[in-house]
Amino acid sequence: WFGEGQGRYVVAVPDAAAFIAAATTAGVPATALGRSGGGDLVLATGQSISVGALRAANEATLPALMEGRSA
Repeated sequence: WFGEGQGRYVVAVPDAAAFIAAATTAGVPATALGRSGGGDLVLATGQSISVGALRAANEATLPALMEGRSA
């Protein structure tokens, strides 16, 4: 979910239903992926991912690439 591509975005909003309705009206596809709060991102499936782990993976990627290794 962290990337440099311009094809998709992850957006945190207080009212997912209102956001999706506005996106639909604008002709922009949108879906709720989950909810966040505390130290975890909780996906719609119920799976929980540590925000700290996501941050560490994201922040390690560019330095790893610069050193010629995978993150």
